[in-house]
Amino acid sequence: MLYDSYRDGYAATHNGALPGPDRFAYLALFATAHNEAEARRRGELVAGYLRTGANVYPPFKNPPGYFSVDDTARLMRGFTPERSFTKDKRVVDMRTASVQDLIDSC
Repeated sequence: MLYDSYRDGYAATHNGALPGPDRFAYLALFATAHNEAEARRRGELVAGYLRTGANVYPPFKNPPGYFSVDDTARLMRGFTPERSFTKDKRVVDMRTASVQDLIDSC
């Protein structure tokens, strides 16, 4: 699903051209263990990264060229796009999501 969304977005902004294999990367954050309790404990550690990873010193949040002019204007107006959803279409805010919400968004 994520791969298809990426390809569709790339094609929409590149006149229908599909991305080559050198234009795709994905970093999955996950937790695994021998039992559910330990996996969820580890999941809380991963979620802690998601909750604090965006805490960046303001001058480094938007270096020149990082976002398009349109996206920069949207961010300056306070628009932050909904990026993650659960399978039942609920919005997941990575900064506040529970471990269960994060699991449901996979």
